[in-house]
Amino acid sequence: MGVKEYWSKTKLLTLSTKEAINQVLAIIKKYKTIYLLYIFGSRAKGIENKESDIDFAILTDPKFSLNHYLNLLRKITFALKTDRFHVVWLNRADPILAYTVIKEGKILYFVNENILNDYETKAIKNFREYSLYLKKHRLLKKN
Repeated sequence: MGVKEYWSKTKLLTLSTKEAINQVLAIIKKYKTIYLLYIFGSRAKGIENKESDIDFAILTDPKFSLNHYLNLLRKITFALKTDRFHVVWLNRADPILAYTVIKEGKILYFVNENILNDYETKAIKNFREYSLYLKKHRLLKKN
């Protein structure tokens, strides 16, 4: 089964964006190891339609494990009553996606401003370095 076919069989998100955010925030705030929460994508831009998913991104303490992440996804699925969401784990995201989240997304929660500022500064720096690497790689490939 392809992604498109799977997606067409999943239950639509029936909550409003605001209600979904409140549900996810209630879950996130129970985790001492989650430092930041963003919303991004169509719902952050206010251009969603009835079939839109909802996209979140989190930054966590290094002790936050894959088991913690999977448990978080389970809790969000239960709260939203749908699979139509994504949670990007920023600690493991590629530089382009991380940059997109901070550039186009909206911060919903942060434990303190220093962590927020440090992360965003680091993500922008990583994106710029990665962009330069890709540019050099393309130039080398042409020659």
